[in-house]
Formats: sequence, structure tokens, C-alpha cells
Amino acid sequence: KYKNHSLSFTSFGAPQEHGHRSYKKAISLYDMDYAASLGIDTSGVDGDYGLRYNEHWGDLNRYIVNFDENGSPIDTTFAENKVVNEKMNYYHKPQLSLNHLWAVNKKMVISNVLYASLGNGGGTGVTPSLVSGSFNSSRQIDFQSMYDRNSGNTRESLLGFIYDPSIDPSYSNTEHKSTQFLRASINNHRWFGLLSTYNYQPNKEYTFSGGIDLRHYTGEHYREVYDLLGGDYYVANENVAARDSSAVIRKGDKFAYHNDGLVKWVGLFQQMEYNTGNWSAFVNVSFSSTGYKRIDYFRPMDLVLSDTTMVQALSFGDTIINNGNEYTVDSPEARHTETKWKWIPGYTLKTGVNYNLNEFNNVFMNIGYLEKAPKFRNIFDFDNRLFANIRNEEVAAIEFGHSYKSNKFSSNLNLYHTQWRNKPQSGSAVVGGEPIMYNINGIDALHKGIEFDVSIKVTEKTSLEFLSSIGDWRWTSGDTIRSYDDNNQLIGLDYFDASGVHVGDAAQLQLGSSLRYQFDKNAYIKLKAMHFGNHYADFNPFDLQGEDVGRDSWKTPAYSLIDLHGGYRFRYAGMHFDFKINVLNVLNTIYISDALNNDSYIAGNQFNFDASSASVFFGMGRRVTSSLKISF
Repeated sequence: KYKNHSLSFTSFGAPQEHGHRSYKKAISLYDMDYAASLGIDTSGVDGDYGLRYNEHWGDLNRYIVNFDENGSPIDTTFAENKVVNEKMNYYHKPQLSLNHLWAVNKKMVISNVLYASLGNGGGTGVTPSLVSGSFNSSRQIDFQSMYDRNSGNTRESLLGFIYDPSIDPSYSNTEHKSTQFLRASINNHRWFGLLSTYNYQPNKEYTFSGGIDLRHYTGEHYREVYDLLGGDYYVANENVAARDSSAVIRKGDKFAYHNDGLVKWVGLFQQMEYNTGNWSAFVNVSFSSTGYKRIDYFRPMDLVLSDTTMVQALSFGDTIINNGNEYTVDSPEARHTETKWKWIPGYTLKTGVNYNLNEFNNVFMNIGYLEKAPKFRNIFDFDNRLFANIRNEEVAAIEFGHSYKSNKFSSNLNLYHTQWRNKPQSGSAVVGGEPIMYNINGIDALHKGIEFDVSIKVTEKTSLEFLSSIGDWRWTSGDTIRSYDDNNQLIGLDYFDASGVHVGDAAQLQLGSSLRYQFDKNAYIKLKAMHFGNHYADFNPFDLQGEDVGRDSWKTPAYSLIDLHGGYRFRYAGMHFDFKINVLNVLNTIYISDALNNDSYIAGNQFNFDASSASVFFGMGRRVTSSLKISF
């Protein structure tokens, strides 16, 4: 601190890694009885693996076969059996910030924050993709068979690949080729920014605030060999770098794709608040401009000459002759192909007013309009080409409400109406028997509903709460589906129409109540019950065509959950202790938390828009969590 200035520096980070479940599955796979209760024919169906079933792991023993000098096996050295997780997410994202606070005078404060976020990591998966034969009798991944094949394959098992020492001089006759291996999809980033704001209050009635927001983001994306599972190399059929014609890849080598996404952002914002008597109001405006640029290291290189730029003109081994000069990928004029900067403006306008009817009641209204620049994936395709008809996401919202507050009773009522236009979507599916990824530039939705909550202080130690949320959220348009293969190559365009289809992945009816009892000022117990209904599965865009245009997704069964919470605070040895314990889903209720309509990954799916055609995640069963906070 120095006079009316303060300066601080903060840095923190937490490396993490965890396995996870990537894909929803058929209901019968988890629980046959529950599936039968929904009318699903379970005869002859493989299932009943439990609500916590996760297909993405398997056991592996990385044994070593010892050979004599003639190349004949002598014996085998076995290792410890270990679990290998196919879907492992690992990331480290340290953040650093330099903060400056300046109290100019009693009426104005200025804040400046200079920050950096440095992320490194990615997620793993099997290449080539798993098939039905990749699982053992317990329906876990048969990593042992992969390891057996990989560690036993020799030079003669190259399946048509002809070894050329000029391509890979480190190759030897003792190396083994992997047929399947673990890849890592890397998503590193470098994010730097400056946020400078002010707050000025000239009198009790008016408050002004605003500032500038500057950001620069570089995302590095590529696929690399993570674990060859017993082999020494793999023969890739995917794209390789323009500077490297070798199809042989080893641990740590990049393959399939390698590109950078660059984003620049400049934002300005201003807000005015007014408060006098029973009236209060605010007006907020902001403007932003977002710039996008894409660099691809696996496409042919650009040739940049004084009078022209030849885009994606040079691949490895190519020679271009221009004005008597020869150019190759090693020429100074060659660069990795990149796009021009694409700048897109956006803005927001929000205003609201509140009026206190008396000391207990107030009414309010808020309106807002937002135009947000699209996500990077909706600006450029994987070949550095701009998408056609790029449009901002648009959100127009209005809400009305009433609040009542007294010593023993309080309530809030809110009615909302929100139009969301050009909302992007993405996902994966199976089309023509082949897995694909898809991207949708933007479709429209309408969200409207009512929310109401009440809190009653029954006695000095007992309080009762009630809440409700009733919504009607539907998609109101269609758009083009862009399909890509596993190597990000465009393979098809389709049109779908989701008009009238309910928005999935959220319960549009929620009712709840809770009872809290305070034993004394330091201890409490709280019983909470929630009911969820009108929960629709996410739509599959490939199904909303022809006679099924606008057909609603399957609605999952309604369910209720009961939770129990407790806490105790105490002081010991000059320190404050705050202990909390939570018992979630006390009755161990079985329920579906997420669903996808007509999942094309379910074998033999009849696409009936019902429970038998949907893939799901079940909610977690009964569990107990606790925490202890120590303050000193």
C-alpha cells in the first residue's frame, strides 16, 4: 500500500486428472427392471450392469517377453495388473493477476487488473475407435488383447506399409506396430487480459461505473500419441504435417490435426444507477468487438510473395516456380496457412426499474437485449474457410416481479420471457454406420415461465421454505447440420427443423420445500425435498426431417429427491471451526438425470422417440459429503 493506492499480486493453480463417462447409454444396460417399467422389451438384451457402470476402463498387465540373441522367446516377466482409463482428462491452468486499486477520493475508485491464464492439458481416447469386439465379457475395454497384439506384432505385420529408411531412420527390426493405442486431444491456451474499471458516486442519488475489457487468447489444438499400449509406433492414415511425409508416429508425435485459434477482444461498458425515495433504476450499455484468426499446421503452406499470396499452395515435396524462382516448404516465403482476421461487433443494452409500494412490498421490471459474437467453431471450418451467413447470438429478455419482505414472511414472484436466436449446437452421431461429429451454426429458442418462492419463520428456531419454477422452453427454428469425420473433414450437409421441440437437459417443472431447525446459534439441521418434471431428452437433429420435423423428444419420468443437511460451528484454541454434513438422495431414488432422444449409437435402435430409443445417464444414488472449514 502507498497512500491511497494498493497493489497486490496473486497466483494459484491446481493440476488435476480424472476419468469420466463420455457417452449416455441405453436404459437397460444400467437397470433391466427400470427399463421394463418404462415398457422396454428387455428379452434377450445385454444389460443390468448397475447405475454406476462406466465402459471406459479395463485391466492391463504390461508384461515383457524376453528373447534370446536369435530372437526366440525365453520367458515372460509379468507386471502388476493396473486399471487403464480410456477417457482421462488432465489439465493445469495456473492463473496470475496483478491488481491495482486507487481510491482517488471519497467519491471515485479506480481498479486495474492485469491477468494471465496459462492452460495445458487435454483428454484421451482410443484410436482407431472402439468396436463391439473391443470389450470383454464384463463389458469393460479389453486392453489386454490390445497389448498382446501390439507387443507381439513385428516388422512383417506392417499391413502393407513399406519401410523406407529415409522416412524413419530410427526404425529397427525389433520394433512392434500398434494396431490400437491411446491418443490425447490437446487443448493448450495462453490468455492475457486487462480489466480497468471505475466507480463514481457524486451524491446519494446517482452512481456511475464503467471501464474497458481487453483480452488476447491463443488456443493450441492437436492430437498426439499418448500410450502405444505395448507397441513402438503406429502407421497413421490421418493427415500429417505439410513438412513431414512420414506416416509412422510414435509416443508424443502429433497427428490428425494441429491448429491454433487466436481471439482478440475489446470491450467498453458503462452503467448508471439512480436511487431516490421509493424509486430505483439502472441503465447498462456495453460494446465489444471480437477478432478471430486460425492457423493450420497440417494443411499445405501458404506462399507469400511481394505481389501475391498463394493460399495452401505448398505441400511437402512440392516445388513452385514463379518468375524464375523456385519455392518449397523450406523457403523463407513459405508460412503455415492462416486466415485473415475476422472482426465481429457485439453489444448489450439493459435497463430496469424498481418501485417500493411500501415498507414491505416492491415491484420491478427488467428488459435487456444482447448480441454476442459466435464461438470460434462457428467462424472458420477445419479448412480455414469462413462459414457463410455468420450471425451473432441474440438474446432479448423481459421480466416482471414482485417481492414482499417482513420479519417472519418473505416471497418473490418473477415472470420472464426470453427469445434466444442463433444458438449454436454441436455433438456426435452415427450416420450410415459411421461415427461423425456435427456442428450447427445457430437455431432459435423461446424460454418463458414463472418462478415463485416463499420463506416463513414459524418460530425463532424453525423456518419453512417453498419454491417453484414452471417453464415452457422450446426451439423455434431449424438450420443446416455440418457433419465431419474423426479427422475434421467435412463429409455432409443436412437440414433439420426443431420448431416446437422442447429444450432438453433441464426440468421445466421444479417444486421444492425445506424445513430448517436451529438447535442453537451454532447448530442446525435442514430437510429438503425437490420434485422434477417436464424433463425432455436432448434432440437428435438428424431425426427432425421429413414427417418428423418438429416432433418432440421423449419426456423422461418425473422424480423426487430428499436431502438432509446439518452444520455445527464452534471455537477451539483460538480458531473457528465450521463443520457441515450432507446426505444427498436420502431414499436412494433411481432417476434419469440426462437423456438423448433417438441415440444413433444404440445398436438396433428403431428411433421411436421413446424410452427404448433414448440413451441416458442415471442420477447418483445416496451419498454423504462433509466439510470442515478452519479460520484463524
